[in-house]
Amino acid sequence: MRITLDGTTYVVKRYNLRNFWYGIRRLFRPTRAWRCWASAHMLQTFGVATPAPVLMLERRWGPLRRQAYYVTELVKGPDVLQFLGDEPINSAPWQQTLVQFSTLLQAMKRYRFVHGDMKATNFIALPDALVVLDLDAMRELSYKWAFNRYFKRDLERWLANWRDRPDVLSVLRNTVAEIEATES
Repeated sequence: MRITLDGTTYVVKRYNLRNFWYGIRRLFRPTRAWRCWASAHMLQTFGVATPAPVLMLERRWGPLRRQAYYVTELVKGPDVLQFLGDEPINSAPWQQTLVQFSTLLQAMKRYRFVHGDMKATNFIALPDALVVLDLDAMRELSYKWAFNRYFKRDLERWLANWRDRPDVLSVLRNTVAEIEATES
């Protein structure tokens, strides 16, 4: 949901527990709102664009969590699929996106974090950066082997966005191969 306060528009995401037993199982785990909050701050520290986190609120009944809310500033712009549309791979929008994508992947590799849901619709294309959205599944991984495993999944999901565009897929595979070949 979007709300506007004092001329600034915010996005509010509400996370509900499915039922009582689900709440019991998740009792000692952080809420998705908390994970988004922590991930947004982590990304800001690493210099990765993401909507500015404004608020994280958990409603509780004793130790049990009920709803959780995560509020960010609204970032206006098209997602990557809208931005690129049917553009040819050698177009200016694609070249811009490839540079931004490479920069993002290098940061992911350097700081060993994975997104967990690299759909193209989870990234807003701005002239100076790809803005990372949907931080629910994001995490930082200490062990290189674990990072490599989940990073590979992220890359495969990113490539799946263009499985119906062989011209784009070949260029993206080359970009991914270059990033994978670099040491972190």
